[in-house]
This record gives sequence, structure tokens and C-alpha cells, in this order.
Amino acid sequence: MGVSVRSCFEAWVNFLIAATTPHLMVIAVFDSPAAGGNRKQQNSEDYLRRRRRRRRQKDLHTSGPSPNSNAGKLKPFIETIESIDGGIALLSGGGYEADECIGAVCALFKDANFLSAQRQNAITTTTTTGKGSSPLSIIIASGDSDMQQFLTPTISWLHIASLPTLIAPSALSIVTETSFYSKNKFPPSAYANYLALVGKKEASIGGVGIGSSLAAKLLKQFHSIEGIEQAAQQGSLQGWPPAVDAVFLNKNEASSAAVSTQLERNREIFSSITNPEAVLTSAQREKLLAQAAARFFSIPSRSREEGRALVAATAPSSGLGLVWHHPLHAIRWLQAGPLAQNLAQIFKLRNLGPCELQAATAKGLPIDLLIINEGGGGGGGKGSVDGGVAVMVCAPCDFTISNSTESKAAKAPQESIENAEHLLKSIIDDIENASRGGGRLEGGVTDPCHVGKKLNRAVQHHISLLKKAGVAPVLIPWWILQPTETSMH
Repeated sequence: MGVSVRSCFEAWVNFLIAATTPHLMVIAVFDSPAAGGNRKQQNSEDYLRRRRRRRRQKDLHTSGPSPNSNAGKLKPFIETIESIDGGIALLSGGGYEADECIGAVCALFKDANFLSAQRQNAITTTTTTGKGSSPLSIIIASGDSDMQQFLTPTISWLHIASLPTLIAPSALSIVTETSFYSKNKFPPSAYANYLALVGKKEASIGGVGIGSSLAAKLLKQFHSIEGIEQAAQQGSLQGWPPAVDAVFLNKNEASSAAVSTQLERNREIFSSITNPEAVLTSAQREKLLAQAAARFFSIPSRSREEGRALVAATAPSSGLGLVWHHPLHAIRWLQAGPLAQNLAQIFKLRNLGPCELQAATAKGLPIDLLIINEGGGGGGGKGSVDGGVAVMVCAPCDFTISNSTESKAAKAPQESIENAEHLLKSIIDDIENASRGGGRLEGGVTDPCHVGKKLNRAVQHHISLLKKAGVAPVLIPWWILQPTETSMH
């Protein structure tokens, strides 16, 4: 409904830049499917089976994939990245996946002296503390947990969740080598061994019958699959749960060989080849190093902490600006913003008190409008926000439109202006009564136009979070606001 895929991608890029404040470069890696599949698909026909099946089904409903279809589809995204100051777009190739390309980029820059070949006059980089050379800090932004195998003291993973939560309204969390070890009790370098044991549903790869907790304990003590197998041969696995006996102490040779083969295959699938010489082309390596060198010496240095800092991604009290950068809100605000401003003007004419645009709850959840209670008696009770009333304008992009049946919400503008104005007046009267009566709204979500069930999953999820945070937003659909004049006063 008026929002292009490219606009969504640009919103995501802007959001991640706001979250990570990249100092040197922004590198985006795209998959470039190879004929016959990549090396992991060749290793196992099951790998990403569900995803490939969905892609084939999608092709059946279109004209089918053409030889250059992927390159054509990626062009606007590549242009978006390369339009950024310091932006570089890379296509994976040679049968390697994008995650292996990411690992290769990390390996290329992991050495503090990676620019030594570019240096002239023995330039030395220093941190702001002046304590000598400092390696570059890298943040990998991805929703794929496989990125954890690349963690080092200078490489962190910015986990992108599918939807915001009350704890992380920006839907972001940072994972470092230290926090990974603190949670799992084994190093990131053993993560592929962990996945080999437990499997990964998203990749359509099953495990060998060992659960996540048990796998973590095994790797904590024995460090790798080889270490576990060696312990089995030495009789050091006595006393472990039956699942361990079934996998590593199986006396049936055929069964034992099958498990060993599966473990090795699984680890081969989940282990990423990160040798820059193998994964990246010479042109890609030269481009990365040349641009990094040029920018490294032209931009004032920062400390590692400053370069990798998140803008309070999980701290709502100081990170409200970042929350509003999230594509869920940034994209919809393009449509909802003008309507909310129009509504705010109506509230002003009705003397409803101060109206804050793009306000947020104490937990950092964005709302479009906050009408401050003039009496100040709201007190943050259920259905109130900071002593006021919350209003959420439902823009066209908030609604779910199926291919076969157009949503009734999309047909709403065909209704008469008179009915729309009458309904809006009634809603504003209710808001005025609630605001001046202490800022409380009865019930969970006030939905006078019954549009809640027609909204897309992401917006419904956000509304549920508002409700859990003690907020009862008033949902006002865009088709009521479009024809309005200032006659509502």
C-alpha cells in the first residue's frame, strides 16, 4: 500500500546505521545463487529445504526465475548501499554463502596491521587513550545466529529480532564474545560443533538426539566433537545422561558410524569457510582494502568502545530516537505522520491540552500522539500514559491486503465524508472525556472503527505490547482522517 520494497530496505539500512554508528565502512553482503546450489546444499539435500521449497512455489505463481532475475532484483539494493558514504555491496560467489563472505570480510580486517601494505611514512593508528595501535571493531548485523561463530574480542553480533519486545523495543541486542561465553560456557569457535550436535530447524538439519543444554555442557568440558569422541574412547563419559551413551558409546558399529557421519556432515554444513583468498575475489579484496585505507586515514580515530557503541538500543529511557528509526515505525510514519499532525491540529482547536507527536511510553514503545491530561490526574494507571491519552493513527501500510480479497479497510475511503466526519467527532468527544477525566480509557484497546483485526501482524504485535505496558491506544484509521477539515472544533 504505497511502500516499495526498496523503501523498506532503505529504512532498515538507516535503522542499523543509527544503531551502530559505523565509523569506517558499511558493507552489505548479498547471496548470489550458484548453478547447482552452493557448497552446503551440495553437501546435504536437506539444507534449507523448506526455504527452497517456498521459493519454488513462489516461482510457480510467476513467470518463473530467469537467468538474470537475481541480479536485476538486487540492483536497487546494491545502489542503496553504494550511495552511502563508505558503503560497499558484495555478492557472494564461487558456491559460497553470504555468511561465509561475511566471515571472510571479518578475517580480512581482523589483523590490526591490515593496512600495512597501504601505509606510507609508517603511519601508526592510535586510540583516543593514546595506548598504541587498535584493531578495527566490526559489528555484524544479522538475524542469523550462525554469525556467533565469528565472535572475537573485536567482532560483535548485532542480533536483529523479527519483532520488538517490551525488553528491547528496538528489536536489537548485542552479543559479544564475552556475553556469548557467559551464557553458553563454551567459546564461539565451538558453535559449529554445538549446531552439529543439536541441529537447526531453520536450516532443515536435524541433530543427533542431544539437547541444547547437554550439548553446551559437553562442549564446556571437552571443547569439540573430537574431544568428546576421545573422552568416549578413554572411558571418561561414564555417568553422563543416556543420550550421550546412545551417541558416543553405541556398541553397534553400523549405528555408530552413521552418527559419526551425520556429525561430520552437520559440522561441515554449519562451519563457514572464511579464508579471504578463497571466498572473496581479488577485485573484492582490493576494493575493500583500498577504500578502508583511504577512509581510515581521512577520518579522526575513535576508541573501540566509541566505534562499536549502540545508541542505547535496549535502553528505552535514552534510546527513544533509535526506536523511532525502526522500520516498523519509520515506514508507517511516512503515511501516518501527516494524518497525526492533522489530528493534533484538531485537538488544539478543541483545547484538549498539549499534544506530543511521536510520543513514547515509559517502556520505550512508540505511539503517534499523546494528549497530555490537563488535570494531571492520570497517574500512569491502566489505559493511561503519563497522565494522558494515547492515539495511534492506522495508516494504509498498517493493513493486511490479501491477493485474492481486498480488505474492507482499503475500501473505506468510498464511505461518505459525512459519516466519516460524524464518526471522527464521536471519537474525539470520547478522547476529550477520557483525557479530562484522568487520562483513563476502559478496556484493553479502544477500537471504535473495528480495524484492529485487519491490521498486519507487526502492528498488531506492537499494539499488544502497548497493552501489556499498561497503555490503551485509541486506533483511528486513515480513511476517517483523510477527508477531515478543521470543522471538528
